[in-house]
Amino acid sequence: MTNVPVKFVSEWDEGDVVSDAKLNLTTGEVFDIETSDTGESYESLIREYVEIPGCDTTVTVIPGDADNYRAESMDRLEKLKCELAEMRAHYQKLNSTPSSGM
Repeated sequence: MTNVPVKFVSEWDEGDVVSDAKLNLTTGEVFDIETSDTGESYESLIREYVEIPGCDTTVTVIPGDADNYRAESMDRLEKLKCELAEMRAHYQKLNSTPSSGM
């Protein structure tokens, strides 16, 4: 699975705006960013990043082509991919463990 659902976070002095989006784990492209009227009057942008719920690693993003963004650091993207793979392996192990029927 190359594209994964993420939370796109715009961090402002006035507050955070969180939207659903997708991240291509191969290219670092962030796309299908849900639009929101929240923060429309915000003026002081601090940073923008993506996160996968359950993962500790966040990836700072910068504007790309059109309405898309891309990962600023491919190293951070690799770290996120490793963390996601570990989470998936853990869940697969949990799901494959036979339950003890009582």
